[in-house]
Amino acid sequence: MTMDGDGGKPPIGRSMLALAQFRTGDAELDVAAIERLTGMSCSTARDCLVDLSRLGYIVSQQEGRYRLAGDCAGVLVHRAGEGGSTRASA
Repeated sequence: MTMDGDGGKPPIGRSMLALAQFRTGDAELDVAAIERLTGMSCSTARDCLVDLSRLGYIVSQQEGRYRLAGDCAGVLVHRAGEGGSTRASA
């Protein structure tokens, strides 16, 4: 697995970090929100969101916003309830 850009995280790590920023209280997030929350570049955040949408983890909404796909919401809420961090650390 190669590591490139954005802190040396492998591509799957960046996508999972982007996915972890969604919570049931955050109805929708856009590229700028993912960029701000994770510290990713705009292009990397966009690529992650497009990939996660293509794979069915998130759903594209109007005006470049995304929300969790129904099946994923419970997994992230469960993980947060176990003390797992779902937000990027600064």
